[in-house]
Amino acid sequence: MKFLYVLRHGESEPSNYEGDFQRVLTSFGKNQVQFLAERLAKRELNFDKILCSTAKRTKQTCDYILKEIPVDKVAYKDNLYECDLMELIEELQRVEKDVEHLLLVGHNPGVSALVSYLSGEFFLSMSPGDLVILSLEIDKWNFLSQDIAIILDILR
Repeated sequence: MKFLYVLRHGESEPSNYEGDFQRVLTSFGKNQVQFLAERLAKRELNFDKILCSTAKRTKQTCDYILKEIPVDKVAYKDNLYECDLMELIEELQRVEKDVEHLLLVGHNPGVSALVSYLSGEFFLSMSPGDLVILSLEIDKWNFLSQDIAIILDILR
């Protein structure tokens, strides 16, 4: 069994002259992900690995999680920014077999499409700062496919 935690970055500033990639979390977004990180720590959740987009707001979101839950393996991936569903699936399928608890920190519409695809739920729209916890009845990440996951919880 594998567990996938899909986190959409916290609320971020609107685009400006620096562009979308450089957008940062708002004060509300920082508080939002700090509160989420504390909730996860109280649940005593641990992650074997984190995959995170290299955009500024996702890295900031990941930093708040790491302050509360230390993780040895953190991979910042350029291809997780503005990727589509199939690119997300392919990235997840490359995760090492020994990783049982994986946190993905990314962007919409990709993260919402991923959760919907894996769970078979009608399009679930994740808001900034939402975390969806999925259980997967698979032994290896490369077995990921449609309708294979069960949504255990949605934290907002």
